[in-house]
Amino acid sequence: MGYYASFYTRGGGIYKLLLMPFTAQLTIPFFMTITGFTYASSYDRCGRWWSSSNLKRKWKRILIPVIPVLLFELLVCGMPDNPIIWLLSGGYQMPGSYYVILLIQLLFLFPVIKRFAHIYAGTSNSGAHTWWTGFIMVFIFQCAYELVTYVISLDVAIYRLLVFRYIIFIYGGAMIYEYHKVSPDMIPYKGMFKGLPIGLLFITAAGYLGFMPSVLFRYPTWYKSSAPTAFYIVPITAYGICHADQIEELLKCNVVTKKLGQLLGFWGKASYHIYFMQMLWFGLAASSDTNFLGKLIRFGVSLPVSLTAGAVFYLIQKKLEQSFSVQQRRTS
Repeated sequence: MGYYASFYTRGGGIYKLLLMPFTAQLTIPFFMTITGFTYASSYDRCGRWWSSSNLKRKWKRILIPVIPVLLFELLVCGMPDNPIIWLLSGGYQMPGSYYVILLIQLLFLFPVIKRFAHIYAGTSNSGAHTWWTGFIMVFIFQCAYELVTYVISLDVAIYRLLVFRYIIFIYGGAMIYEYHKVSPDMIPYKGMFKGLPIGLLFITAAGYLGFMPSVLFRYPTWYKSSAPTAFYIVPITAYGICHADQIEELLKCNVVTKKLGQLLGFWGKASYHIYFMQMLWFGLAASSDTNFLGKLIRFGVSLPVSLTAGAVFYLIQKKLEQSFSVQQRRTS
């Protein structure tokens, strides 16, 4: 986070001119919305969320990639003063390290989110517009949560580790899935776009005009994860998922775009590992202070480094898992 905040501050007008408040500053909420969608899909596929096989698979997916990252952090940064707090906070050096802790919480909370989405979205309800009811209810819940954290002056170090600040985005992804599982054409993105002006106005006010009431922002650079931005993020995500097949067909029109589509698909599979590599890179190698041009150059270098290192990390883990699986079958 420190790197991005510094880049944002030093970038000033150029950063805003490139519309980064509507794109780069919203990557985590977009990612959490997709997480809600993929978790909802996984929930339906697994049959029993609390089954030992499903939980084992989820724990392995979350924890195995983070272990070598934390060991590397210990090797480079040394043993922390309080190892328990360090472990529970996802590491103290790397930006974005809270994501693992959020996923662990989501394992226990998601059945409630999925049930709520099932009631107020998809074909399970009888009203054509009841999905708005569920969305607004979750929106009010998150606003109430933000108000409570403000009233009790919840420490930012704790606030950043609680999944509740992303509930509206996770629910939005689960809600989209409830329609998508019937048919992508059923996703009511046109209706969702009616709320888009709310999100656009909020991001414009917060990202360009300095509108940052403390009740909504536990930290100034976190306006992107505030509930009102869901009115911008969820409709755009819904539109993209609804038209995913058309986009895929469009990418197949020639060899270059087809390869690009395959590459994007691979990066999607490796996204969790890419996240860890960019976390290491920005935390250790790309966080030193410099002028804006230096930050811009460093950012240009960081993107291919993170993508390449994350892809290699993903392939190594996949290869090791395949080898381990073959070895188990031989010994059984």
